[in-house]
Order: sequence, then C-alpha cells, then structure tokens
Amino acid sequence: MNQNCQPQRIQGCKPDANRMIYTRCAKCGRVFGPHKLDQEPAELSSGNCPCPKADAERRAVELPSYAAMARNFAEAWITHIARGRQVVGFEDVLNTFRLCSACDHYSDLSGQCGICGCYVSLLHGGQGLNMLEWANENCPHDPPFWRKEDRTPIKPQAVSD
Repeated sequence: MNQNCQPQRIQGCKPDANRMIYTRCAKCGRVFGPHKLDQEPAELSSGNCPCPKADAERRAVELPSYAAMARNFAEAWITHIARGRQVVGFEDVLNTFRLCSACDHYSDLSGQCGICGCYVSLLHGGQGLNMLEWANENCPHDPPFWRKEDRTPIKPQAVSD
C-alpha cells in the first residue's frame, strides 16, 4: 500500500446489500471504491494513489454555531419541501462528495461542511439529511465548487417507516 495514503471509511457511508462501501484518503480526499467492506480498495493494494497532500495533514475544521447550523438547515429544508423534495442520483452525490471532501472546509470528523454546517456525506438509500442528495442545493463556498444546475434531479424516494 502507498504509505502516503490514509484510507478511512467515509463518515455516514453505509454498506449496500452486497457489503460494498466507499473509503477516502484522509490526506488528499480521493474517494476509493466501491469495494467490499472487509477489503482494502484495489487502487491502494497496487500502490497507485497519487496523494498530493501527502505531507500536509488535514486540519481540524471549525463549524458554525448551532444556531447558525439550525437556521441554515431550516432554510434549506423549507426550500427542499417547496420544490417537491427533488433528489439526485448516487453518481451525482458521489461526484459532488469528491469535491466537498477535498475542500479545506470539509470536516473529516463529522462529515459536515465548515461553512454552513450541513452534512455532506455518502449516505446510501435516501437518508434525507444529506445535503448532497437534495437537488436544489448549491455549494456555500464563494465561488461555489458545485451548483445545482450541474446535477440531474430524479423523483424523491418514498420514505419508509
């Protein structure tokens, strides 16, 4: 394995029915997978990870206050409901997550954006609170790293009890 990479299970990423999961390098943010839950990603076993942040550890990210996070979530939730609860497919979530997880504002510990405090992770199966799944969301960074116009909305999944 490449000694520069530090693969970790992605916060909030749950294995699918075949026990497949994604991991990411804690230093460079590169996403690996899918691979079996109990196996190392094939890219790492061949030692091919180009880890550009090999010598620089990711720093701790300060999150907004709880009040600010609650306000940001409430505004996003109201917009999400008003626009018909549109979500995007997993490929769009994965592509967007690759951008978010490489950002200096991404918190490795909590899976949250350090600008708005929203959860941005690779949750499987429409968990509902992952902002990357919501089709009407934009990156809060100025300028944004991703925009809702670049993602493809699909019908929302039925919520099961």
